[in-house]
Amino acid sequence: MKILMLDIETSPHKAYCWGLFDQRIGLNQIVEPGSTMCWAARWYGAPEGEFSFGAEWEDKDFIGQIWDMLDEADAVIHYNGKKFDMPTLNWEFIQQGGTPPAPYKEIDLLQTVRQKFRPASRKLDYVAQELGIGEKIKHAGMDLWRGCMEGDKDSQEQMKAYNIQDVFLLEELYEKLLPWIGNHPNRQLYSGDRDTCPSCGGSHVEYRGYAYSNAGKFRRFRCNDCGSWSKSPKSVDTSNLRGGNI
Repeated sequence: MKILMLDIETSPHKAYCWGLFDQRIGLNQIVEPGSTMCWAARWYGAPEGEFSFGAEWEDKDFIGQIWDMLDEADAVIHYNGKKFDMPTLNWEFIQQGGTPPAPYKEIDLLQTVRQKFRPASRKLDYVAQELGIGEKIKHAGMDLWRGCMEGDKDSQEQMKAYNIQDVFLLEELYEKLLPWIGNHPNRQLYSGDRDTCPSCGGSHVEYRGYAYSNAGKFRRFRCNDCGSWSKSPKSVDTSNLRGGNI
């Protein structure tokens, strides 16, 4: 199963405005719409430190490059990517006359944080620090983005480092949240090994009683590698039980 860690950075919209507060920008005030400035990606399980990076100042075909990686991926991991990263890239693809890459599963770690936890802040930087896995690179804010758009080489190198660090944080956070991720793609379907953990593919799985639903009784398992719970696909034979109300 090929899992891609992905994070993008975008340029802001350029527009004419009449003031600094409570502005409503009309379509005829837009000078230049924002777009993808750069992206960083990493295949899960790749050698330590290995990553891919594409930017408008490095290669004119950087959007085509990330399309190729998405086309190869079985699943994509991001943070708020369902609302931001992926729709942004899809807009880039269709603007360039492209078609969708091969279908892939999306694992949005922000959704897991929202569904399972209640931290003081759900920002990636805060969550990563609170869980002890690292932090985002500090930067100068809008001055960094302006520097990149104006062709400043130092700014572009800082942006590259900032973007890449987010991808490594994603991988650490994914491993931390793995047992909490609902509807994680089933790795058994890709490996063909039913004796492994459906979430991480680990082989240290132990039987831990039964799981019950209105449809049946299932054997329950816990992975000692990642901590995920799973159940057998087939229910235990309960044909001797009466159905309906007594």
